[in-house]
Amino acid sequence: MNVPPRRATPSLLHVDSILHHLHGGDASAEVCRFLRAEFAHFAGVAVYRLDEGTLRRDGLAGEPADFPESVPLGTGVIGEVARDGVSRPAGSPPTSTAPPGEVAVAIRTAGVVEGVLTVRVGMPPSADASDVRFLEQVAAKLAPEMGLPRTRLL
Repeated sequence: MNVPPRRATPSLLHVDSILHHLHGGDASAEVCRFLRAEFAHFAGVAVYRLDEGTLRRDGLAGEPADFPESVPLGTGVIGEVARDGVSRPAGSPPTSTAPPGEVAVAIRTAGVVEGVLTVRVGMPPSADASDVRFLEQVAAKLAPEMGLPRTRLL
């Protein structure tokens, strides 16, 4: 188990705090930075916002080359998750286009997919079901931010 409950709960409270103070793209970017810093096995974290059939990167902590600026709906694991609304754990299903070690979960508002939270796992242990559950909880907290315009830090 990579994200045990004793670590998940305080981390989710920290995400709540971030979302209380920041909004839009600034909130997405800070949540990505926090998750990467908090969990050593998360080599990179990105949030994508769905915008007229294209997912646009809204937050990033990691190598930009690992996370494209934009992804067409239905293309690659990020686009598949946005289209289907189904989480993709690392390496499964076997037919998934996900690179080994990538987890992607849908960000939904009122049942509608608004974006995708994706994590690349860079070192053993690889992602497991606890990571997926935790990231789904983070995605649920990010959902209200998906409808807000991007803001800038002052």
